[in-house]
This record gives sequence, C-alpha cells and structure tokens, in this order.
Amino acid sequence: MTAARDGENVGCLSDPLSLLAFRIVEFIATRTSTVWVDDLSEVFVAVDSSPPIPQHWLVGTYTCGVSACDVEDDLRAVLAERAKDWIIS
Repeated sequence: MTAARDGENVGCLSDPLSLLAFRIVEFIATRTSTVWVDDLSEVFVAVDSSPPIPQHWLVGTYTCGVSACDVEDDLRAVLAERAKDWIIS
C-alpha cells in the first residue's frame, strides 16, 4: 500500500537521514505536520491534519521549531524497525 494521497512526498528512507530530516523541518516551517513512511519506504508530510493512515506508518506529529536532529532520530528509529522486518523476511 502506498500513501501519495493527502501528503507531500519529501523523500525515501534510503535518502541520507540528515537531509531527509532537514527537508521535513523546512516543510513544517510554521505549521503542525504529521510525518509517515509507507510500505515502500516513501516519506510523506501532511500539514495540520493527518489523513487516515495505518498506525505502523506513523513517524510523528511535529510543530514548528522542531529540530532536524529530533526528526532524524525518529526516522532512524523507523528505519531500524523496518530493517528488523527486512532481515526476518
């Protein structure tokens, strides 16, 4: 299942996480946004209200002023969790 509906694609988990986190922080700028990663590892951001997405896709909901380091840490946690699934499969 993919998630192009109702969200802006800002990259993929295979991108450098620091760059991806910076893109997300730039996108958030002055608004509350929800970030998620779909089953194809594509990363999306939706502004103000999150669309209905599966819970296991959710990375977090962020407000303006969040640091790129915090977003990067959350992305790293998602990547580590997904890697466990890839290794098991």
